Amino acid sequence: MPGASSNLGGSLLGALLISACTGNPRTEPACDVVIISIDTVRADALTFEDRKVSPHLCDLAERGVVFDQAIAGSSWTLPSHAELFTGLPPILHGVHDDGRRIDPLHATLGERLGALGMHTAGVFSGWFLAGAYGFGRGFDSYRCALADEPAADQALARALETGGTAALWARDMRGFASHLDVSSARVVELAEQAILEAPDDQRLALFVHFFDPHHDFIPPSPFDTHFDPDYEGEMTGDGYWNNPSIFDPTLDSGRIVSDRDL
Repeated sequence: MPGASSNLGGSLLGALLISACTGNPRTEPACDVVIISIDTVRADALTFEDRKVSPHLCDLAERGVVFDQAIAGSSWTLPSHAELFTGLPPILHGVHDDGRRIDPLHATLGERLGALGMHTAGVFSGWFLAGAYGFGRGFDSYRCALADEPAADQALARALETGGTAALWARDMRGFASHLDVSSARVVELAEQAILEAPDDQRLALFVHFFDPHHDFIPPSPFDTHFDPDYEGEMTGDGYWNNPSIFDPTLDSGRIVSDRDL
């Protein structure tokens, strides 16, 4: 992720939806719960006020409550989501690097919501949210929206079980498909499927994770020109991480691209 804003967006929306519930949530959930995490969206870019950015979230925010002082305890995807799922800051949940999993002694979001009698479903699209890290615990279904699943999921689980890291696993799998794949449409498809599969006699708790705003940023048309339709340069979000014109540690400025290109 860099930045906590992905989880900030997810936490805000989750809190907004949960706040609409009535009754005693400890004993009898009185509403469905949807938590959406949008990986690597800056908090100042997703304010729930700009309809050009997020028209549907703006509509939802107008009917609920938006918290603008929600702060994640870490700067990247894995520990931030471990915090979201356990309610514990990184210093307590201990998931500081990509070779660590959530301790089974820490109850997770899925386990707590399932214990309330809710039907739990999750959809993720970035490998740091894989079930092998413990995020799938307590979910009746926890599905990956990436093209290289399930083989990659099994390989990651084996790597973690043997003391390996996601970096080594990614090298063996030829990189993180989540950085090269456009997965949002598949995320929505699986989320809709989860809703349709939910039992009629249970409340639904649904977790949905979007990764496409993360690098590489390769949105389909018309979103690729949505925010700067007059741009005629050659810069795209493809290959962002390894593009030396964007960041070169040997240069004093760090980059050679123009402000407009950046």
